[in-house]
Amino acid sequence: MKETELRKAISERRIPKDKLSNSWDLGIGMLPVTMIFFASVVILVTPNNPISTRTELILFSITGLLFATAVYYLLKDRKLKSISTSKSRNENRILIIETLRQIEWGYKEDPLGVFHVDVPFVFGHAGHLFIVIYLEGEILFNCRNVGTSKGRMPFLFGIDTFKELKFICDRKN
Repeated sequence: MKETELRKAISERRIPKDKLSNSWDLGIGMLPVTMIFFASVVILVTPNNPISTRTELILFSITGLLFATAVYYLLKDRKLKSISTSKSRNENRILIIETLRQIEWGYKEDPLGVFHVDVPFVFGHAGHLFIVIYLEGEILFNCRNVGTSKGRMPFLFGIDTFKELKFICDRKN
């Protein structure tokens, strides 16, 4: 991340586009949810369908909700969350390092004060990218699913949230 990108990220509370913002990967990642939604639309509008109208509406509602959730998470994928502290910038840096060592997540710190953390998912392989920016009196962070070579879903059914909560709770301890 360049210095101008960092300033913009801090002011907008949104990380800049990076390798995880690839449209192709996101499109492939969203494909299963999109296909299920459109299949339910086809079932709903097909005349003389053997499925009851109530079942069609329930199926459409569930898949519509799943599709809307996927789009919502796609839109907020790069948003930075904030933790207020009463510490100086350097004390926040030390706090982050201690927390990351305590929960045993590998990290790299760039010269601008941004931590790039590889969060283990399955068998110790990185499954999430956790970005942490420390400021005076505040820590900004974002957790995103890394995905695979076949696509990246913008959500992983709450696992990102659990990783964020683990960071927040261990920071308090």
